[in-house]
Amino acid sequence: MRTYCDLEEFAQTHRPHGHLAWWTTPPTPKGYQVRVACPCEVVLERWVLPQDAKDDLLGSQLPAFPS
Repeated sequence: MRTYCDLEEFAQTHRPHGHLAWWTTPPTPKGYQVRVACPCEVVLERWVLPQDAKDDLLGSQLPAFPS
């Protein structure tokens, strides 16, 4: 599961463009979606399965995600 790594790489690449906006969909039994938008109009979208979130610790890392 690379969701957190993908988010971190996206942030490092796009942070120079300005503030990154991020949000998630409400969790469901099938998981949730994470989106990060850059002012340059590039958007990263990832679907996170419940087990993937647990394995990747995304739930504990996302609040610390730098914008």
